Amino acid sequence: MNHIRIEITQTNGDSVHVRFTQNNNPYNPLPQNRTTSNGCVLAHVEQLKKLYRDWAQKGYSIEISARGDGVIEERIRNEPIKEPTKKRGRPRKIPPVPPETQTDTKQQQREDETDKIAPDLEWVALFRLYLNLRRPVIMIAGEPGIGKTTIALEVLRKEYKRDVIIVDGDSELTASFFLGHWTISNTDKGLQEIWHPGIIEQTIARSGILLINEADALNPSTLLKVVQSVGGNPLRPSYFSLHDGRVLDVSHYDITPLVLTANTFGEGGSIDYHRQQFDKASLDRISIVAAQSLPIDRMLKFIKWGDKQLNDEQIASMTKKLKQVRDGLKARQLDLSNRSIMRIGQLTLALAERMKGEQGFATAFRYALFSELQRHTNELSERELRNLVD
Repeated sequence: MNHIRIEITQTNGDSVHVRFTQNNNPYNPLPQNRTTSNGCVLAHVEQLKKLYRDWAQKGYSIEISARGDGVIEERIRNEPIKEPTKKRGRPRKIPPVPPETQTDTKQQQREDETDKIAPDLEWVALFRLYLNLRRPVIMIAGEPGIGKTTIALEVLRKEYKRDVIIVDGDSELTASFFLGHWTISNTDKGLQEIWHPGIIEQTIARSGILLINEADALNPSTLLKVVQSVGGNPLRPSYFSLHDGRVLDVSHYDITPLVLTANTFGEGGSIDYHRQQFDKASLDRISIVAAQSLPIDRMLKFIKWGDKQLNDEQIASMTKKLKQVRDGLKARQLDLSNRSIMRIGQLTLALAERMKGEQGFATAFRYALFSELQRHTNELSERELRNLVD
């Protein structure tokens, strides 16, 4: 019987240094990965999970040595062994539920509902589909305050279980910020070149995912260099090109997306938005999703303050009142954006911590609502504002 030994010598998040032996002989099942000077292979935990599953299906004897890191070992061994399936798309991995938590409680129902993340919204479903592409660059475009970034974060965290690094777009951000740059410093060894990794390389090193907010505010030439380097390229299937011409092995990140959010579709500025016009070569590399607003009750389910969330009864009462307020503002040619609703919800939770009972929550909500509506004092009198709140 084949005996495989996986010896993990060093860990850094989801990246590991590992040695393989097969029947006590050196063995490298990942020849495309970079190796260190001491003979270790640089690998990602997801790669080890796949290898473990494949070897287990073949009946191999597998030994894992993680130098006391039981978490890494458990993650590798817990990869479910499944028969090949013809079902398309990436299978959803559902962890086993301990027996004591298998009761059908309202809390579990709420978590299940939140986990769906508005499946009936076509743009959310399309965003999920684009995530299955190879190294996709996806831009979610739509009006401000409709939940583009909020929903993108929820979907990415649930799909990938990784940190999401957010960068706010700005015309002054350069390609060097994203892709890195060299500087020359005078050291005790004389003049030396020092490499400063960009945010993309830093994100890859952390096994994270990069989300660029307000991407249509970036300089078009900067955006082009970013999508050229990150987007899938059939001529460079396993490598990510750096700003200095070097390449970084990213064979285990082939399904890691670059996500952009924007208020325009790259067509340039308008009366409402002073934004940049995208280069045609950039647009050709970007999958665009047109986003629409979430219903109020869906948005309230995403709101958190520390470990606090709104319960179903609170969401129902707030939704009813916020709909009335939104209708009242529309009659005056004003609007209550989802971003305003998020602020109201967060402030309500923060204030409710200091107040007791449902009456305290109602008072906190009323104060938070009035505080947010005061931005319209130029258009509405204080009496009109209080009528909307009461």
